[in-house]
Amino acid sequence: TFGGTISLTADGGTISGGSAGLFADAFELGALDDAGSAKGGTVAMNLINGSSLVLDGGEGSVTLNLSASGYGAIGDSAADAIGGSAWLTISDSSANVSGTINSAALGLANDLAALTPYGFNPVGFNATGGSATVSLLSTGVGTASLTTGDLIVDAGGDASRPEFYFDGGESYES
Repeated sequence: TFGGTISLTADGGTISGGSAGLFADAFELGALDDAGSAKGGTVAMNLINGSSLVLDGGEGSVTLNLSASGYGAIGDSAADAIGGSAWLTISDSSANVSGTINSAALGLANDLAALTPYGFNPVGFNATGGSATVSLLSTGVGTASLTTGDLIVDAGGDASRPEFYFDGGESYES
């Protein structure tokens, strides 16, 4: 499973609103045979040539989420999780997000795996982080600026169990 590709570019323009999310995530479940893998796709937001991004939702939660994560699971045939690529590039432009900017390319456990059988001899899966980047670039023509409440850039891999999992009769919180 592949998360696909999303690109949003402002070239001399303005993007404004309450919140924004670009998601190229992939989800896979374990199987009895040949589960495959979940590979996050590519997400890119590019602000170039004097563009601006303004996200200010007033009293609500304001976020810019760029996610290209892969979510795998255990099984007789495990489904590996592989993060993709998430980029925010601000070149001679500005971004102002009153809440949180989250750029993530994670390899994680699929929480839906708790609801599906995975066989009698489940094996663990591999989780590999991808590439998450936030870049501010000035070409000498202008300046690049970023103002935000919180900035989270994460490209980790974590093959721990999902929050809940099912092992044939009982549901356990991890």
